[in-house]
Amino acid sequence: MAEFLTIEEILAAQDLQEETVDVPEWGGAVKVRSLTKAQQQHARQRSVSKDKVVDQEKLELSLIVAGMIEPRVTMEQARALCQKLAGVVDRILLRIIRLSDMNIDASVSAEAVDEAERSFRE
Repeated sequence: MAEFLTIEEILAAQDLQEETVDVPEWGGAVKVRSLTKAQQQHARQRSVSKDKVVDQEKLELSLIVAGMIEPRVTMEQARALCQKLAGVVDRILLRIIRLSDMNIDASVSAEAVDEAERSFRE
């Protein structure tokens, strides 16, 4: 039987990850990281309208701003990235989501994310 952790052990655990995402279409790579729960919640809060509806575009931009660490991007710069090839920007976004072990939308299954990632590699 597994031993139970103390709250101190949980809080001291290093569970965040970073990963380099190759972007040959742009001639290099970017670095992304997994998000904390607080960062995920902040991204969702920034994305909810007064009607309590999640604006998917704002959510994606907020996740890119929080998860892309090299280079760092602002919300305005993340919007500018939307003028680049959709598959490349989605590849970066999906890596942030995957590293964070997030399900940003209950209708998006793990299988759908896997399929999207496979299509980017082909």
